[in-house]
Amino acid sequence: MKTKEIVINNIFDVNKFSLDSKNLPNSICYLDTSSIIRNIINKKQYLNKDKKNYPSRAKRIVKKDTILYSTVRPNLEHFGFIDRLKSNLIASTGYVTLNI
Repeated sequence: MKTKEIVINNIFDVNKFSLDSKNLPNSICYLDTSSIIRNIINKKQYLNKDKKNYPSRAKRIVKKDTILYSTVRPNLEHFGFIDRLKSNLIASTGYVTLNI
């Protein structure tokens, strides 16, 4: 049987949406690489721009129907699918974001 090569970039937008200093919201719901285990969000950090600086890794804007997969210690199974969106949901750059 012949195998067919699939190129991820032909199916998904990879890390398409990112925060920069020009588009910082006043508050965010932040997902660190340890926040999701096997599609269960076990902790979120609610951060306010006025009271705290956002973590330097808080860059990946999460949209509805985004797949998050941790590139940091992937054997710990930090991955998930976001099907219900919380406003200003931001993930660590330790995740790759995949949007169909």
